[in-house]
Amino acid sequence: MQENEKIQEIIKSEEVLFAYLKDTIYHPEQAKLELDSVEEHLQRLGRELQFLNACLREAKLLAENLEHGKFTEIVPARVDNPFIGPYKNLQANLQQLVLTAQSAAKGEKECSIDCMGEWSQPFNELFRQLQEQSIRLEKSAHTDALTGVGNRLYFDFQVKKLWLQKTPCTVAFIDMDELKYCNDNFGHTEGDFYIICVSNLLQELCSEQEQVFRIGGDEFVILSLTASAEELRKRLEEAHERFKAKMEKLVDYPCDFSFGCTQAASMDEQAYNNLLLTADQKMYEYKLNKKRNAWGQGKNTPSENVLDKNYGLESRIFEALSRTMSNRYIYVCNMRTNMSRWSANAVKEFDLPGEYMLDAGSIWMEHLHPDDREGYISDIGAIMSGKKAYHRMQYRACNAKGYYVMCSCDGYVLKGKGEEPDIFVGTITNHGAIDTIDPITNLGNTFKFFEYITEKQKKHEPVDIFVVGISEFHVINDSYGYEAGNLVLHNFAQQVLQAKQPVLVDFWATWCGPCRMLAPVLEQIAQERQDIRVCKINVDEEPFLAQQFQIDSIPTLLIFQNGKQMARMTGYCDRQTLLQRLDEALA
Repeated sequence: MQENEKIQEIIKSEEVLFAYLKDTIYHPEQAKLELDSVEEHLQRLGRELQFLNACLREAKLLAENLEHGKFTEIVPARVDNPFIGPYKNLQANLQQLVLTAQSAAKGEKECSIDCMGEWSQPFNELFRQLQEQSIRLEKSAHTDALTGVGNRLYFDFQVKKLWLQKTPCTVAFIDMDELKYCNDNFGHTEGDFYIICVSNLLQELCSEQEQVFRIGGDEFVILSLTASAEELRKRLEEAHERFKAKMEKLVDYPCDFSFGCTQAASMDEQAYNNLLLTADQKMYEYKLNKKRNAWGQGKNTPSENVLDKNYGLESRIFEALSRTMSNRYIYVCNMRTNMSRWSANAVKEFDLPGEYMLDAGSIWMEHLHPDDREGYISDIGAIMSGKKAYHRMQYRACNAKGYYVMCSCDGYVLKGKGEEPDIFVGTITNHGAIDTIDPITNLGNTFKFFEYITEKQKKHEPVDIFVVGISEFHVINDSYGYEAGNLVLHNFAQQVLQAKQPVLVDFWATWCGPCRMLAPVLEQIAQERQDIRVCKINVDEEPFLAQQFQIDSIPTLLIFQNGKQMARMTGYCDRQTLLQRLDEALA
């Protein structure tokens, strides 16, 4: 009986061990074995199975980490685990691959692997190609394609780096003269040759601690970490004379450049922001002085000669017109060279440098009242940049006697053809003592408006401001001339803003049913009420005007009296209701 029981216990222990082995193979993380539950002589086998289970769990965990890309996570492993070795080697290789790829992504140049057998060579070749492509892209992004020097992006990058490092530097701004004349008359291929010659000269001029950048079509910059502004200026002056002499033997057009140098002793934020601007201003001063000297010697650039030849600034016609206008002054400006001629009476009245002036806009601005300069600069800047073709404004100008007179200026750009430059022509009218009445509309002008507002503020009285504008007014001036534009202003002021009688304005459209229903009602009122003027505005033809008056739905009726909006009505209303609303608004 005892022998039989012993056999049963052995069989039971073997079944426990077999079940544990099965779980170890298929579900090692779930397999559990209590050694006390098996026979003593089978416990050694149980411990070996537990070791096998632990080895398989470690191998499975490491394999899962590799499967999910967790190459750097450390899995505690038994030293004597026979399954873990290949996995650990694979993990190490993949980890090295990841680290190498990360180094490559950071831009490190020396990156390669040699531990992955057949994988190593294609990976290293791929990385080499990517590295070469990256170098090419970086160079193209930072390099001017024509000259091979740094571009504007690279210049900004270098200066920003110097600013962050608080490193002082010197900048020279170089501007090529007459490049447009060369392109227009000899072709862009010759213009490119001119640009390359200047670039080569500047590169030869620079030391190891200096860089050349092309930041615009005809603009270069030298960035120096060693030279002072005066040292760089002297080098450029000497190179400038050599360059002119050399190019005279090679080409049939004038080649020259202007420059300005500035130094930032400490690269604070203000110096960083003003670095290029200051150099540009000094370059401009250099160019102006060079042109003034040439003009004083009777020497003109080809583009200046075009003006004299084609437009007769020295002609008796200009002189005759000038003499016939006592309080009006004529000006003509060559927009290519910024050289102008002004009437002799303007020179005398305002103590100007002379009839011929370079950069006359800046000279004239110094005569304007400080409060009027901002608007003048904005308007003239739009003219010179090509954004506007006309100029009309009022301002106060200081005369030779030292007091301000009211002036109105009208000007227009005449577009040149072929080699001809654009010409800015106009007149300035001297109204004498400051006038507050607009001569075209007989309404108060800007100065009258501000006088009115100031007076109200002093009395602490409330002011309602209603702004009325004429949409796309510049189209009238551009298409039909200033006379037509002035006529529109005059009529608008008379019929709406200065109308003695009330004005009823109907905003409508042809597709609007209520608008069509309202039309006969308005016609009837216009016939019956002679004391009211009825106007109609088609919102499809005047969308900007409708937007300006905030017309959200139609029909919309606005009632004006003495230029002031008195009431607003939206939608259809019958004759009796409309007349009642009119009487209430005008009461």
